[in-house]
Amino acid sequence: PTTNSSVRILWQGGMSHFIDWYPLREAIREIMQKYPQAILVVWGEKFDWITDVVPENQLEFHMWSPYPAYKLKRGLLHADINLCPLADNIFNRCKSAIKWYEGSIWSRPEATLAANVATYHEIKDGETGLLYHTPEEFAQKLGRLIEDQDLRLRLGAAAHKWVLANRTPQATIPGLYEFYMECRARTKGAKVLPATARELKRLNHVTA
Repeated sequence: PTTNSSVRILWQGGMSHFIDWYPLREAIREIMQKYPQAILVVWGEKFDWITDVVPENQLEFHMWSPYPAYKLKRGLLHADINLCPLADNIFNRCKSAIKWYEGSIWSRPEATLAANVATYHEIKDGETGLLYHTPEEFAQKLGRLIEDQDLRLRLGAAAHKWVLANRTPQATIPGLYEFYMECRARTKGAKVLPATARELKRLNHVTA
């Protein structure tokens, strides 16, 4: 059962993440054996290998929620550590760092441990999260996060600040608007017009 001394480690994802997650199975086994206070919270696909390497009393499984309930459910998982494993392939290089953003925006932001791949290039290792290259480094850095609450809090707070400054609609819409206008102009041979305050305000309202 979860206690005040437990450290909750969240992974969320579906079957398409098997290639990202499976190479870390022995590292997860090592971590769960070394840290009995660690709770692996799995939200989504419960791969067979997970129950082989994680003791029942250290595993918490949640089925997917309907989309309208996603944000509420995500917050109620009360994670301390947010895992973002990702294989380095063409498909994954086209993904965003949304899992990092989601783990960072709460009033109690989580410390993220992510694969050191292009998707997570915005994370500064040791400042706004931790990055790993190999399963061995994954285990070493996850162990640090479990042991060091102050490190978790510092990384989470820095990530929270960065995401709110750089990934809100107010921060991203002007650049996206200009990009789409340039694309349209190249297609039609039209002159690129700067975004007006009214247009940006309207777009911001639509996407907020």
